[in-house]
Amino acid sequence: MGWPLLSVLLIWRFAEAGPVVSHVTPNLHFHCDVGYTVSDCEAQLRRLRSLLEPLELTQLGEWTWILVRSDDWKPILRRVGRDPDSPAFTILEKHQTFLEEALFRFDPARSRTLIEKWRTPLDQLLPLAVSHELGHALCRDTDEPRTNEYAAQLRSTGTTTCHSSRGSSVPIASSKAYERAVHNAVERLPRRSPLVSIIDADEARPGVRESMRKLDAFVTKGGKIVYVVKQSAVLERAASGSPLYECMLASIIWHEMAHIDGADERGARRAEEQLWAQFVRDQAVDTIAGLRYLQALTRRPDDQLIAAR
Repeated sequence: MGWPLLSVLLIWRFAEAGPVVSHVTPNLHFHCDVGYTVSDCEAQLRRLRSLLEPLELTQLGEWTWILVRSDDWKPILRRVGRDPDSPAFTILEKHQTFLEEALFRFDPARSRTLIEKWRTPLDQLLPLAVSHELGHALCRDTDEPRTNEYAAQLRSTGTTTCHSSRGSSVPIASSKAYERAVHNAVERLPRRSPLVSIIDADEARPGVRESMRKLDAFVTKGGKIVYVVKQSAVLERAASGSPLYECMLASIIWHEMAHIDGADERGARRAEEQLWAQFVRDQAVDTIAGLRYLQALTRRPDDQLIAAR
């Protein structure tokens, strides 16, 4: 697939004479899209390079990183048929990764959308996006569940072990890790939950599969089971042992339990926010990260409320 943006890319190039990461020698190149000032480009590329430096990137080889202004991001992604709410993507055959400006600097509307969609504090969005795209790049793998596992390994250890797509479909984080994460989340709830089941979006029929991949959890109309989507980034992070994400998962399950009890979307959100506020008060989560996430929860746009009516 061609990429018309590349014809107008030129901008500031860094570290061409030597390696970008210590202890490895991949030939990494860095660009900013047109519209960047020199100072903004340099500052954001410094942040990107600081994230790459501790990682084992020997197998990456020749790779180009391109930063794109948020004003240009959505039109470009819509034109090539990609999810416009994704702040990063990789073109494996061209050895290129594109990152949106909103990952590096706060934008009132865009940052709120990303925090809401990915349920990740603002200061963790960039490490999450970079590690995920590196999972694709290092392992040359387009499978999203496996890439989530590669990314989790990179964030925790600085390296990853790639699994052949023709091999076992069991992800690096085993089913038991996911089940343990759900169990730990349920243990954090104020009262006993109904049945909570992990559901694999890849096993759903086309159309439904795409919709499920956008969810962390859901309940069916009149149902008494909370379904947690296996491909949820929150579940994946909770499965890696993060207490912060265990609490996030608990609040998501609590949201769905409110629906089972008859609450509409506004009421379910209120229940989720109240539980999260309790986690912050009880110091179950880091205070700063917890308050940032609470702010994101309370500032969610009303589009889901309208759709739920």
